[in-house]
Amino acid sequence: MERLTIREFNFDRDFVASNLQSWPIAQALKKLQEIEDAMEDRELRPTYFDKITASPAALAEFLAAIPTLETPWDEVFQRTYCTACQAENCDAENCPHQAERNSPAWFLAQEVADDGNDPLR
Repeated sequence: MERLTIREFNFDRDFVASNLQSWPIAQALKKLQEIEDAMEDRELRPTYFDKITASPAALAEFLAAIPTLETPWDEVFQRTYCTACQAENCDAENCPHQAERNSPAWFLAQEVADDGNDPLR
């Protein structure tokens, strides 16, 4: 039962726990085995979600590959750097913050702003 809690199969764990008293032991054991088998299958065959969220770098790479004109990381970048920028022609290679520009990895490393301007709100 501990493995189920650690792996966060809360719905199934809670479902089994709530029915254990009314189920015959063989039925309860069968259900627990099904849950454990499903956990093992998931470990052997990762989903796209598992691959995309395997690390901050993997998530950033996935987000960067999405073709879009406006992104949350652009909004945060502009608030952080562009509002006080003195550079001319900043949209080109003149940007002193080129490494952070259009970078989901940079965005994912930022603390969540709670000033009402957070793009994820």
